[in-house]
Amino acid sequence: MLKQLTDLDLISAFDQKMETTLHDSYYQALSMLRVTPSYSLIDFRKILETICLSLANKKLLNFSNDKLSHHITELHQAQVIDKELHDICRQLNTLCNSGRHTRNTPNDDKTTVHLETNAIEARKFLVEIIQHLLAIEFNDLSFRQIKLADNPSQERKELLYQALENKQPSDYYKVGQFYQNLAYDTLANDINVQTQALANSYFKIAGQHYELACRLSADKAQSVGDELPLLTKVAQTCNTKPLVALIQLMMEENVCENSNRLTLDLLQIAAKQHCHPWAQAQLGFDFYDNKKYHKAEKFWLKSAKQNCPLAFKGLFILHHKGEAKQIDNKKALHYLKQGVTLDCIQCQAELGNLMCIGELVERNMDEGRRLIKKAVQLGCVDAFTYFVITEAAYQMAALGLNPKDFR
Repeated sequence: MLKQLTDLDLISAFDQKMETTLHDSYYQALSMLRVTPSYSLIDFRKILETICLSLANKKLLNFSNDKLSHHITELHQAQVIDKELHDICRQLNTLCNSGRHTRNTPNDDKTTVHLETNAIEARKFLVEIIQHLLAIEFNDLSFRQIKLADNPSQERKELLYQALENKQPSDYYKVGQFYQNLAYDTLANDINVQTQALANSYFKIAGQHYELACRLSADKAQSVGDELPLLTKVAQTCNTKPLVALIQLMMEENVCENSNRLTLDLLQIAAKQHCHPWAQAQLGFDFYDNKKYHKAEKFWLKSAKQNCPLAFKGLFILHHKGEAKQIDNKKALHYLKQGVTLDCIQCQAELGNLMCIGELVERNMDEGRRLIKKAVQLGCVDAFTYFVITEAAYQMAALGLNPKDFR
């Protein structure tokens, strides 16, 4: 059975063909539609502006001024859009202007209902515009029959409303967590181009809310030097929880531009100034990768004192390979088992591999495979490599073959 296409699929297809990035704004507008519809109307207007600018760039058309109403007229005069599309765009612009000029307050129920009605109608006009453009510009008729996606759940609406109303860092942090979990849930079901794009949108929105939580919780009075980027300044005094959540997301997903340098800067602040154990462990791995072994050990030991599981993986590697000092397998195994006790999936993968090859511990193929499979299920990257190797060796052994004969 073919999947029922939705307006979210429509927006993604338009982004891909026109090289725009409208999906995040559109989804955010849907999230706010029944909570603060004025925000949705403003977002819908921004999307219409982007569409007009994209069409003008594609046709090498220069607008005479910055007014959206003039853009729509000039696109029609230049025969970029037809009369039908021109009229729809003008109706959408009129509806969206109500979100800009009308104050939407919880106490004014009549105004709220009016704006919500406008937002629902504006959504339909916007969908119609994009359907029309895909059909005319790209001869894509696959989205002529679509279903409007359900609005986000009541739980998400309440979280968003609470964040907007109270402007508390903890509220924005909760919204960020919600979107991040939504991204993981999306990827857990079926990974394809569309679900990956949707998950990336959720990750990006989560990152935006974590950053807002950081900015709201930072000390506005403290100056740390004009040479530092704004977010780096914020990180000096903001709450640790949203800061670490943002760093973790930046390490997993590209949620902002030039994120590699910024991620490392934020990681150092979280490790050195906020003394966060996870950040200290991660910074230790950065030092280790750059062959600064003594610095790596210093931060891993600090992190291990706070029982950060990942730190024990680093200390195991350090003593097992002996880069910073002589090899000490007894100490290496001690650190590794401490990490396993703390449910470190990386340590579980390492111990499983050692059991499968009979190194440092007694050979136990069954238990080793169990630990590796468990780490794979929890997303440990190294465990995937160990899984392929050990499963191949296991199958060969079952056939009476010795893997060493094939090396």
